[in-house]
Amino acid sequence: FTFRSTAYDWLVVSKDKVTAQFKGSGMVNGALDPNGKAYKFMLWAGDSTPDTFRIRIWWEDENGVEHDVYDNGFNQAIGGGSIVVHTGK
Repeated sequence: FTFRSTAYDWLVVSKDKVTAQFKGSGMVNGALDPNGKAYKFMLWAGDSTPDTFRIRIWWEDENGVEHDVYDNGFNQAIGGGSIVVHTGK
């Protein structure tokens, strides 16, 4: 399973700079969704103890119904490395 992002819609960082949400679109295994459009994704990251990460990838049918392709389900503690949420001044 390979996901490659191709466009970004928005990034929101919490006021306390501890969490971030990131939304965009991309391709799964080099292909578009069943409607010929990009898949959508949402990423959640937490800079806390422990650092956490979640990603959900889905596509929407012609009626706007969302169909999950991948979702690790909840903010999971990462197994190594660290997440650092930065913001500009």
